[in-house]
Amino acid sequence: MPTGNPWAAFQVKTECDIDGASKNKTGNSGRADICYREGNKLFVWEVKSVGVANTGKGELADYIKRMKQDTQYKGLDIVQGFDLSMPAVGYVKETDEMVVATSHPTDKGIIVYTAAKATPPPVIVPEPVQEPVEEPSPSTVDKFRDWWHRNVSNHDWSDNPWTPKSPVGGPIFVPLIA
Repeated sequence: MPTGNPWAAFQVKTECDIDGASKNKTGNSGRADICYREGNKLFVWEVKSVGVANTGKGELADYIKRMKQDTQYKGLDIVQGFDLSMPAVGYVKETDEMVVATSHPTDKGIIVYTAAKATPPPVIVPEPVQEPVEEPSPSTVDKFRDWWHRNVSNHDWSDNPWTPKSPVGGPIFVPLIA
């Protein structure tokens, strides 16, 4: 609220009764949508859906004029409501709708709202986590089969079970005596 009033929420009233202010000009009571009193000032708002927002300015002006004549508001400075500092967003359970309300871009004291069916957040189904499987190292027999190309097509000739290894990393040559 303009003065940072911590009790502002308790000073807001909806459907503020106004003697003789019926929209239909029947002489019956009318109702301003929202009123907020701060000190001697009474702020008044008219709330309209986006499709009929242009009718709000005239209705609000008529409500303020009638409130100034109504004895229950005697002594109050009655003015158009101030702009909302940010859009108000809310969920209406009865209609399953999300409502967004903002100040009218040009008409002070008019709150314009849009409503749309609420869309539930997407349900995310987690995929099962695949546990890593450690494959056993090949046995000597598997290495032998590999050397004969039975298990794989891309043979690694450097790991040959038929060639013994020397301590320096190459094959060992053994002379044969015949």
